[in-house]
This record gives sequence, structure tokens and C-alpha cells, in this order.
Amino acid sequence: MTDLRLPPHLSSQRADHATPRPRLSIDREDIDFRTIAPGLVQVTVRVHNRGGTATRSAELGLRTAPLGAFLESQKAAQLAVPAVRPGRSAVVETTLRAPGSGNPQLPEDTLRMLHPARTSWAGNFDVLIDAVKLTERHEATCLPLVPGRSNFAVFEVGDRRDEYRFSFRGPGQDWSPRLTSGPQEAMRAILDEQVEPGPVLPPHQWLGSRPGGAVTLSFEPPADARVGLLAVVVEQRSTGREAMVEFAFGTDRIPR
Repeated sequence: MTDLRLPPHLSSQRADHATPRPRLSIDREDIDFRTIAPGLVQVTVRVHNRGGTATRSAELGLRTAPLGAFLESQKAAQLAVPAVRPGRSAVVETTLRAPGSGNPQLPEDTLRMLHPARTSWAGNFDVLIDAVKLTERHEATCLPLVPGRSNFAVFEVGDRRDEYRFSFRGPGQDWSPRLTSGPQEAMRAILDEQVEPGPVLPPHQWLGSRPGGAVTLSFEPPADARVGLLAVVVEQRSTGREAMVEFAFGTDRIPR
């Protein structure tokens, strides 16, 4: 089985100069979301107590944004986390409405312009405990895979001017992935037009970006490929933070 092992995102925790108390923790892989019906997205978060004493009940906040990295998020839900015993975990979940379902709680799926037949929502979730951000996940699944030809996806980077650099992780990095600025190349391919090579964003180099810049990911899987798993790692220069945008082609989930 193809396996994609990706390290958890760096977590940030609040400084607490009062009496130390047990802290809850969440890894990036603990955020799981999937479309269970057209317009309905189920979000599940596993919360861990890795300390030596029980935690108190807490509030878990979910914030959401379009698929991408370093984007402004909006409140999606507020959930209750029960007290958790040492060494144990708790699971909290909710169902959110995607665009097209009436009174949506989630933003538009930017990949719909490329794959309008998809029913699986793609986007970002930030998870906070007692208003402190712990981790985030940016993921797109159920993307069609076309073996032996260029495959495309689009995501957004940055809600303000900054510099970013990119790299790839996962099995798909062996399939000649490349990034170009803007969605034009992907749209020409969808329209069966001649695809002219666009300016490639070189990996591992700092590049300036304006707010809301779109980035096209393309790669060419071999003719016998059945699944494609690829992550784009985006680093923001001003903060030194990394964000990982995950893509699963030809399968409905990225393996844990």
C-alpha cells in the first residue's frame, strides 16, 4: 500500500506563568474531515492528555479558510472538550455546511473550478483550545488521477505581502511536481487547450507574494499509477512558520 508519512505541524502553546496545569495536545493528523453527503462535511478532532494528571473541561474552536497556506480564517464552530484522564484521549466532532447547502459555514472550494463533479469539500481547519491555536490541517481528497498526463490542483497562499518558499513531500514528489503562479495553466488544460509552460516557482527559494495569490500544482504520474499522494510545504519568511497543503489523487483519504 502506498503510504504517506508526514510530520505533524509545529504547535504553538500559550505561556502560562501561573501554577502549571495539564495541557491538552492535538497533532495535525488528529484533524480529520470528510464529506458525508453533498454539502455536509464531518469534522473529527482527537484531543490528547499526555500529562500525568487529569485535565479540566475546555472549549475547542474550529476556524476555517479556503484551501491554501497562511490565509485569514473565520469561525466555524465551538465545541466542548470533556475532562481527559492522564494518557487518554477524547474525540469531538461536528457537521458543517459547505457552500451550496444553504447558510454555509465553510468557504468556497477553490478546486471546484477544476473538478466540478467532485462532491468532497477541500479546505483548511485551524484548531484552538481555550482560544489558543494548537495546530491546523489543509487537505484536498478525492481528486481525479489521470495516469500518464499532467494532473492539476490550485490553492491560495498568503493574506498579506510576504515572502514564501516551497518544497514537496510524499510519494508524488517523484512525479516531477512543479508550481506555477496563478491558475491559468490548469484552466487551459481543463479546456483542452494547448498548455504552454508557465513560469515555474523554483523550490527552496524565497519568492515575493501579494495577498490572495493563486498557485497551480501540476505533476505527471506514470501510466500505471492508481493513486497520487503529495504535500506542498509552504514556509513564510516573516514568521519562520511552515504550512503543509496535502493532496490525495485517485483515493478518498491520505493514509495515516
